[in-house]
Amino acid sequence: MALDPSATVLATLFDAASSDAVVSIVSGAGITIDWSLTDKQNFSHKTRKREYFPRTMKALGDLPEEDRARALTAIVRRALEQKVADLDALNESLAAAGWLYEGQMVPLVQGPTDPGAAKPPDKGHSTAVIVTALGLEADAVRGHLSDVEEVVHPQGTVYFVGNFDGARPWRVAFFVAGQGNAGAAAEVERAIAYFGPRVILLVGVAGALKDLHLGDVVAADKVYGYERGKAAEKFLPRPSFGLSTYPMIQRAQAEALKAAWTQRIRPHAPAGVAATALVAPIAAGEKVVAAMDSPEYKALRKYASDAVAVEMEGYGFLNGAHMNHGVNALVVRGISDRVEGKAEADAAGSQPRAASHAAAFAFEVLANL
Repeated sequence: MALDPSATVLATLFDAASSDAVVSIVSGAGITIDWSLTDKQNFSHKTRKREYFPRTMKALGDLPEEDRARALTAIVRRALEQKVADLDALNESLAAAGWLYEGQMVPLVQGPTDPGAAKPPDKGHSTAVIVTALGLEADAVRGHLSDVEEVVHPQGTVYFVGNFDGARPWRVAFFVAGQGNAGAAAEVERAIAYFGPRVILLVGVAGALKDLHLGDVVAADKVYGYERGKAAEKFLPRPSFGLSTYPMIQRAQAEALKAAWTQRIRPHAPAGVAATALVAPIAAGEKVVAAMDSPEYKALRKYASDAVAVEMEGYGFLNGAHMNHGVNALVVRGISDRVEGKAEADAAGSQPRAASHAAAFAFEVLANL
């Protein structure tokens, strides 16, 4: 039987990291600890860490087992990213407690009495996180999952977690992050720290900038942040972009060449209703673009001329994912309207349809990873 790996993980962290790095890594994992010290306790890194260790152990011990495993996963990931831990050395120590770290904390089949013979078990479910901005997008995601339950982050974020069977079984967490790039980046960081996923996806709707049909799906290979710039006497644009990860782009490209994803559309598309998928750039800003004579639309055409769609979260989402090594990320958008005629399209029910198509494509990608 595997032992609690908390002491092993923390011993590795506290031995190698400065007291400042300890605070950064543990706090970034979403663990709330009182870091205040007396002058005597604050004398050196050694005295600070001597105080921090039992406080961190207690905070982890107070968590339910599942939440503790997530927190430890987040701590290890951050320690590796900051190069204050060596993966091989850590796993050698973890094996003695009956664990391995392979993107997340994994219990071993063999117990700690024979770490040399320990082997990873059938890991069962891999973990994915799906981020949405709207409730109707979350509803479209929910339709592909079974045994959905609510999970609440210690800081209050409400997630829903369910099962999905693809080429491998997946445990999928999804939630509504709200609109906007800044909020998306922050929520991505929190969700990755909490769940330790292999994959994170942004799934939802977007407006078409080019010749796309309502219900078409775009998997973004890159997302422009087209509103960035310097406010001088004249606005000086400094557009940037985020990239989906290479394996996800490749898988999306492969699925876009097939029609199998359309079989996942829920409810099933009416006969004669076609939907296509493509991999292409999109753009993300902080405003809804609803007129071709607007400054935002003109900026889009000038500084993100190859973008085929526009939305409000993809750039922040990819920036948040980019800061987490080893997590594959992809943006998937269903086309719900065009720049002009948005109100009419929304009134006709285009958003739920587009969200349904985006979710169908996202789960076809997930099913084939």
